[in-house]
This record gives sequence, C-alpha cells and structure tokens, in this order.
Amino acid sequence: MRKRFLALFVCFVLVCAMLVTAGCTSSQVNTVVTEITAYLPTVTALLQDAITAYAAFGAGSTTASDPVAKGLNTAKTDLAILTSDATQYVAATSSADKTTAWTNIQDAVDVLATNADSTLQLAAVKNSNSNAAGVVVLASLDAAVHVLDGYVSSAQSTATVQAKMARRSVRLRNVARYWNPEEKQKVATAYGSSSFDSLYNRAVALGF
Repeated sequence: MRKRFLALFVCFVLVCAMLVTAGCTSSQVNTVVTEITAYLPTVTALLQDAITAYAAFGAGSTTASDPVAKGLNTAKTDLAILTSDATQYVAATSSADKTTAWTNIQDAVDVLATNADSTLQLAAVKNSNSNAAGVVVLASLDAAVHVLDGYVSSAQSTATVQAKMARRSVRLRNVARYWNPEEKQKVATAYGSSSFDSLYNRAVALGF
C-alpha cells in the first residue's frame, strides 16, 4: 500500500511539474479549452465570411496563388487542426494525454494568429481603402482569432506570452487599427485587460 501511495504521489508531482512549467494550472487549462471550444463556431463562421467576402470584394485574383486567398485557405486548415486538438483534449482520459493536447492547442492557436495577422496585413496593402469590405471582414476574423489567443495567453506564463508575441512578424499594433471598437474590447477581455487601451499600451511598451 505504501509503495502504491508513493507511486501515485510521484505521478502527481510529475503532472504538477508539467503544468507549472507551462505556467498554468489544470483548472485554468480546462476553462480555456471550454472557452475555445465555445468560441470556435464563431471563428469558423467568420472565416467562411472572409472567404466569401474576399472572393467578391478582394483586390486581385482569389485563386490559390493569390497570397490573401492562400492565407485564408491556410487558416481553414489551421482552424481544423485546432478544432481537432480541442476535441482530443476533452476526450483525453489521462493527464499525460491532456498535457499533450494542451501543448498542441497552444501551438495551433499561435500558428492561426500568426497567419491571420499576415493575411489581414496583405489584404490591407492590396486595398488602399481600409474600409473595403474584404479588409473589414478579414479584420473581424483576425480579431476573433486574437480572442482565442487571449484565452490561451491567460493560462500561459508571462515569459511564454512575451516570447510568443516577440516572434510574430506582424505586431499587434499593426493589425489592431483595423478592428472596430467592439472587436477591440472582446480581444482585451480575452487577454484579461479591462480595456483595449490598456492592452494596447502594454503591447506597445513591450514592442508588440
């Protein structure tokens, strides 16, 4: 009995160590995955709107060779991967499987956010009018993806969030200008900020 207890205790310590390393607790991660799962249908719908709108209003070709269209197609793949990762997390029955799924979710959201930012910036460059329909709907999609990123960031360590933001080629301040006030507030709330201004100022101060 004592050996069994010690074995269980060691397993518990190892799991806790993995979660602490990730800068989160099991409860936090469960909450984040629940938030992500609930918000995924919104992001999926916005992605389809973006594909439709860009096909109708985007500047240039909408074939796979067009960089914006290519970005949207990539986002579709990224979103499918994230949806699968979230499903795997919920279905996981062991702590090890949940830890693996959580790692995959973090990576998938990071890739999705990076791609969404780049695609929005490409569309904005191609459309001189920032109020063009194609840009507006891409901005909505980008903001929604940053809501997902905000959920994930709330369960990551400060160092992890800073490293993640620093390696992105497109800075937050360069895409946030295209979001409407409601979208900005949703992103700020997801990141745990009371207002977008406070989030924005923090990001600028850190060079993001």
